[in-house]
Formats: sequence, C-alpha cells, structure tokens
Amino acid sequence: MRNPKIILIAVSTFFSFQCVETLITVRVFPDGRYFMQFRSEGDEKDVFNDDFKLPMSSVWTSDIIQRGKPDSDETVHIINTQAVLNGSTTFHPADEGPAPQRHPINIIKQDGIFSTVYSLQKIFQGRRIHQKYPLLAHAMADVGTDSTDKVVETEIIMYCLKMGMDDLEGVNKVENLLKERILNHFRGVFYKAEEEGNLFGLLAKSPSDNQDTFILPSELIRTNFTPFESVLPPNFDETCMQAMIPYINEANITVQ
Repeated sequence: MRNPKIILIAVSTFFSFQCVETLITVRVFPDGRYFMQFRSEGDEKDVFNDDFKLPMSSVWTSDIIQRGKPDSDETVHIINTQAVLNGSTTFHPADEGPAPQRHPINIIKQDGIFSTVYSLQKIFQGRRIHQKYPLLAHAMADVGTDSTDKVVETEIIMYCLKMGMDDLEGVNKVENLLKERILNHFRGVFYKAEEEGNLFGLLAKSPSDNQDTFILPSELIRTNFTPFESVLPPNFDETCMQAMIPYINEANITVQ
C-alpha cells in the first residue's frame, strides 16, 4: 500500500506600509486547518505603530528581533507572529472601531468524489482614503501639501460628524432630513470661515495640543448644535462627540 503524502498549499503575500515591509504566509493542511505567519520588518516607529497591527493574542506565538543594518548605524526591528487556525479568522471585530485595518481570512475545504478543493478568501479592505476624505488623499500624495491643512481638517471633521450620527441611529433616532440639515449647517460654518480668512482661528488648537494631529473641536461642535437643540434628543451633542472619537482616531492613524 502506498503511504499517503501530506500536501501543503502555500500562499505568500508581500506588501509595504510606509517604511515597513510585511510578508504574510499561509500554508493549508489537508484537514483544512492552516498555518499563518506575519513577518514585519522596518524601523521601530513604523513597526510598532497602529497602522497595521499584527495579531499577538494568546493563540499566536510571537517574537521580536532587533538587528543592525550592515551599511549604517540604524537598527532594524522585526516582528514574527504565527498560529495554526481553522475556518474564518476576523482579526479585528467590529467593536474595535473603524481604526484597525480589516483583513479577514477564510479557508474552505470541499470534499468531492474524485478530489478535494481548498478555497482561500482573504480581503484587504484598506483605508479607502479617497472615498472618505479625498482632500486628505490629495495632500498625502503631494509632498508640497500639508496633510494637516485646515481645509483638510474640515473635511475630516465633516466625515467624523456624519459617521458619528450614523452610528447613533439605533440609540438616538434622528431623521435623515434633520441630519442633512445639521451637516449643511456645519458646511456653511466652515465655508464662511474660509471665505473670511478665519478658518485657522475657527480650528485653532491650544499650545498643549499636538499640532500634527487632528483633535475633536468640542466647543465648535457644541456651539453649532445649539440651533438644533429643540429638535434633538437631550445631550445629543455630547453623545455625538463620543461617537466621533473613533473616527478621529482613525484619521490620525491614517496620516501617521
């Protein structure tokens, strides 16, 4: 009798985020389980930032390595993390908010009469910068443009405001027409400030704030929700600002 052979189906994907190179390897076992490995290499700041978080929970075996570059005094940081998985793996559930990059994987085994078919589904959703905030995308592509420009900042605020109100749909019911009125009101405020050359003053940060990050302009939002207080649920401005924070965090990770 011929001894059965163990066949491994291997798939590798290489991609780069900023100054980090990441190699993803997937090996599928005959029973449908699969070995998955992430290897990220780059400088310390970019390897350990929140742009693309590597899985390092209890089911993953991880190690961190440092080594010097042969042609310079710089140190290369390497993260290896690996696990044996089965079925669908989400990596970042919805309750983690919009900031993490989603890249779910699913391995499906289908036994037939004459053969077994293995299907690998892996989707990198990306940050969809052009769809969410096109002005920011343009600023990031143009090295001569500041990605924290005040006009770009208004676009970020408008996106976060819309998404924050949308997320409150099941908590505080607000009619779509009223939401559009609120958004148009904020657009008008920003447009008028830009026309009058007062946009910088409108979005000015305090000296203690990091000037390279987006912050939630609390007083601006409270002030411009005031005309709608009588038709909104109580404390809607505060609730909405809490709902906006994950999207502000997402924008800051995007421009890191």
